[in-house]
Amino acid sequence: MAGMKILPSRALSGWSLGLAVTMLSGCVQTLPQQVCPPSADAPQASVRMMVSFRQATAGDAPDVLRQLQHHGKGCVSHLSSVSPTLHVYSFSGAGDAPTLRLNLRAWSAVLDAVPDERVKAHTPR
Repeated sequence: MAGMKILPSRALSGWSLGLAVTMLSGCVQTLPQQVCPPSADAPQASVRMMVSFRQATAGDAPDVLRQLQHHGKGCVSHLSSVSPTLHVYSFSGAGDAPTLRLNLRAWSAVLDAVPDERVKAHTPR
């Protein structure tokens, strides 16, 4: 043990904390940019739509979400991917399904958009 310097417990705990923070900082991931403005956080009726694209599309890509929000005229959330060209989204504040369909089809990348019929309101028995 000759020549070894013993660190005080405060220095050791500070060093350990610094090491832990450094190691954990590599685990931090950047989340996609929020598509809806903060003022849109109020609960609104939502429409679940299946959107078919003309070519393979990353359905959750920020640019795709921004375009869908622009054309859909409401907030959009990517729910799932059915195939490379078919994705399911939830639109809130975008009006009714027929109007939303027309608005989305105005984007040349969209082949079609149809309401997701699998989601039905449950009625109590």
